[in-house]
Amino acid sequence: MMKTKRRVFSIFLMLQAGIVQATCLPVAGLTFEKIDFNKLLVIRGGKNIAILSTYDYLPKSIAQFRFFTEKICDTGAENKFHVDGQLHKVTWIEFFSQ
Repeated sequence: MMKTKRRVFSIFLMLQAGIVQATCLPVAGLTFEKIDFNKLLVIRGGKNIAILSTYDYLPKSIAQFRFFTEKICDTGAENKFHVDGQLHKVTWIEFFSQ
């Protein structure tokens, strides 16, 4: 009975891992505007496209962003970036309906 429960639970976890997908944005051409202590408005071509939330507080004024890949995501290694030399982690990306 216990082995069956473990097996069912393992299958459930594997299915969940396959269903959950990262939300990503290509970094090229993006600009950012701080709109809250942990939120950035994401702008491309003068159009607001998303709100990016971070795990921790962002600096009051931001001079420089550094991304480690060509995209920023809400999961995996691509969810980390530098703001003025400090590491930050994306927790959520919310897209505006277009």
